[in-house]
Amino acid sequence: MALGASTMTVLATLPLGDWQFWVASVIALGALWVVINSVVPEGWLPWKRKPKQTKASLTISAKKKNEG
Repeated sequence: MALGASTMTVLATLPLGDWQFWVASVIALGALWVVINSVVPEGWLPWKRKPKQTKASLTISAKKKNEG
């Protein structure tokens, strides 16, 4: 996929060497995570899905100790 000239200009102007850019980016990603987790239904989020529950068939003997 080729990037257009305007996209390349925007990418070239990002302050990648500035530590404040990275701190702000991490804070923004954290805020996006919080918004997604609170707005999107749980069934749509793969990290919130409950594992499939399997029913175990248990057999318990009803015999008393003194019965044969």
